[in-house]
Amino acid sequence: MAKRKRKIKMRGWVAIGALAVLSLALLVNYAFPKRGPGGFTKIDEGLELGEFRGPESPPDGDGVIRVVRADLSLYKPFLMMASEDGGKDGAKTLRDWSIEYGLKAAINASMYQEDGVTAVSLMRKRGHFNNPHLTAHRSVLLFDPLDSSSPEAIFVDLELEGSDAVMPSYWGAVQSIRMLSTEGEVTWAEDEKRWPASLIGMDKAGRILFIHTKSSYPMHDLVKRLLELPLNLVSLQYAEGGSEAQLFVEAGELRALYSPGGVSWKVPNALGLKRR
Repeated sequence: MAKRKRKIKMRGWVAIGALAVLSLALLVNYAFPKRGPGGFTKIDEGLELGEFRGPESPPDGDGVIRVVRADLSLYKPFLMMASEDGGKDGAKTLRDWSIEYGLKAAINASMYQEDGVTAVSLMRKRGHFNNPHLTAHRSVLLFDPLDSSSPEAIFVDLELEGSDAVMPSYWGAVQSIRMLSTEGEVTWAEDEKRWPASLIGMDKAGRILFIHTKSSYPMHDLVKRLLELPLNLVSLQYAEGGSEAQLFVEAGELRALYSPGGVSWKVPNALGLKRR
């Protein structure tokens, strides 16, 4: 009788183990959908996630470059700033920003100053200025056009004479470090320093790209690698680096936070993708 009970008990443990393996498999499939051709997979209508190997074997992270690619006829850039409500106390995790505003994805908008609220460079949207001042940084993402016939979002290269003339035509603006020239040249100087990063870009088709690495790379090498990938990248600006560089996605069956160390840091300024 004792032997029979032991067999039943062992079968129970086998069943529990099998269930655990199945649950883990389901979780992996849920968090990491299979890639489509070229490293991209559709995660929602007009929204894709690409996963690509980085430029080298990194000392940390998973060595993957992740790219959220969005069709701007279906999604609009949506800027969130703690300065609108509560100042520094209004900072939120990307997940909380996304839940509050019903976003499909969110990333760091740009670097911010020591006050924990104000962007380093120009940052504004309809009805609110976070930082009204242009700085020496040479790239500006413009969105939310005054004229509905204008492109939903564009990048302006301030190295080009007269390029700032279009800026009054858009309500939304986020200025930051230019990483790619209009001629497709890497503008970040070569340097051995490395860190994880969040970047924002655009491809030839006018789709916006949220780019993130958990791993640490030299920025010059990272941009060179991005140009090698099937992204058709034409514009790129820096958003954030280090432990606070994050990307959050909740679309279709995918719900994931990509962050160095898996930590969800609160950020004062975030850029999201909101379904039209």
